[in-house]
Parts: sequence; C-alpha cells; structure tokens
Amino acid sequence: MNDDSLSKVMAEFEKNIGPERLSAIRREAVRQGVSVIKLLGDAIAEFADKMAKPTGKAA
Repeated sequence: MNDDSLSKVMAEFEKNIGPERLSAIRREAVRQGVSVIKLLGDAIAEFADKMAKPTGKAA
C-alpha cells in the first residue's frame, strides 16, 4: 500500500471511530513497538479466530 492510499484509509478510519480512539490505538501501537496497521491486523486476525471456533451451543 502506498503512502497516499494508507493516508486515505487512516483518514476514513479516523472519521468512523473518532480521533480520540485513533489516538489511543496509535499510543498502543507505539507502546508495543509496532505500526498501527500491524496492531489492527493482529486484532482482526484474533477476532476472526474467535469467530471461527465453535461455541458448543446448538443453533
């Protein structure tokens, strides 16, 4: 992803979640020493794994 595309994605993301939440995500990424994209990608992967696991409940 080029810088212009990434800037557009992050601007849209900020518009959707708000500047305060994006700022918190940026601080957490800095704390962990990773990029915001890496942090979000890991969170999405973790969420997808949880969604794929059976809950043991009958539908």
